[in-house]
Amino acid sequence: MNTKKAIYKQAPLPFMGQKSKMLGALIRILNTFNISKDCVFLDCFGGSGLLSHTIKQEYFENRVIYNDYDNFLRRLELIDTTEEIRKGLLKIVGAVYKLSLETIEKIKEFLEGYDDKEIDFITLASYLKFIGGRSDYLTKDVFFKENTFYNRIRLTKLESNRYLEGVEIVSCDFREMLEQNFNENSILILDPPYLNTQRGHYKNQLDEEATLIILEYVKKARYFVFFTSNISHSETFFKLSNIPYNKLGRTLAIGNKLDLMLFSKV
Repeated sequence: MNTKKAIYKQAPLPFMGQKSKMLGALIRILNTFNISKDCVFLDCFGGSGLLSHTIKQEYFENRVIYNDYDNFLRRLELIDTTEEIRKGLLKIVGAVYKLSLETIEKIKEFLEGYDDKEIDFITLASYLKFIGGRSDYLTKDVFFKENTFYNRIRLTKLESNRYLEGVEIVSCDFREMLEQNFNENSILILDPPYLNTQRGHYKNQLDEEATLIILEYVKKARYFVFFTSNISHSETFFKLSNIPYNKLGRTLAIGNKLDLMLFSKV
């Protein structure tokens, strides 16, 4: 039996906002908490599952519940087909960066061998579009409405072996997850779609009313870590709700955006 840990530093598939650069800081924050074995981590807006994966590797005796808020598990189920497509695309495009119309036609012909439901269009967009963050490509017809394509295809094999091993998975609205799983020993991991920012792959929006609901649970939680940014209003809500917190930030190379983690004072 292979007992070696499967440690991922980024999600197996592209996902905008997956917090791969903040994993080390997250674990350092969690290690300042007095986490007993009866504490349960609730990853309420699970995204790519990377936070749940990382926490489970560090706190393997604790329950970690990942809310597949954006149907990422469906994309993982398609990963073998996506890998097959990746290898096929590499054979078609060669070493060229900007793809010619002739090459695009060859790609169209190649993808005709796959039903739309078999294609992970988010990953495909990351391979062939200049910006792959859109999640609204649902068919090949929609995907190929644009005429400009690039070779940004990943060169290494896609795999997700043991990625979510030991993690409990639910797929529901965050309210339902909290109603069913929250107790006084809950550690809330909150990475919601930021208020007033681009939501990336998130299919569900978070409004001010929902934020206030979350903060009511934050007040009662054993500990919390809340991901946000300086261009969101989330920190203002914390202050208005009189929730004490510590703050850690990471500057991004794009504009003046600062990724933030707000977390329990201990």
